[in-house]
Amino acid sequence: MVIPDKKQKGVFMKLFLEDSVAGITDNMEVTPHWLGTLIIAMFVVVVIAIFMFMARDFIMKIFSRKVTATATLISKFKEEYVDKKMYVGNGAVQDGLAEKGIIYYFILELENGKRVTFPVSKDVYDISVEGTEGVLTYKYKTMISFDARTEGTRIRKDTEVLDKYFVSFQDKL
Repeated sequence: MVIPDKKQKGVFMKLFLEDSVAGITDNMEVTPHWLGTLIIAMFVVVVIAIFMFMARDFIMKIFSRKVTATATLISKFKEEYVDKKMYVGNGAVQDGLAEKGIIYYFILELENGKRVTFPVSKDVYDISVEGTEGVLTYKYKTMISFDARTEGTRIRKDTEVLDKYFVSFQDKL
């Protein structure tokens, strides 16, 4: 076994360090510069597209005009959803809120054949019947009103047999 003297040892260490530093510098560049530039450019384009979509939606919501047209309620449906919001708690435990609900929708066909879908309240959903024709007023993606044409109010004649099941406020006093 040959033991290098101090002079040889210093030259050996200097060459070793220069080679390894050069090797590390060469190996650190895993991807070419054009690929990094392409990824950054794609990210910027996506962010700008999202911003433009949101701005377009906001502008359309503000500057759209109200439309009133005759429409037919083609379909109504409901969709369940769960909205989960998680918060970091103490330690490894996470606290959160989960909100469950149902969103109600109408699909209406306008007199020109165009179909539009609007979210509606549960009350409006419950009293509406598919196939009903009426006057729809909306602005962009928001339904303002749907006034259905009715044949008038009909009074049921068979309620006399049910009178004993109902208690009025006067009967309680």
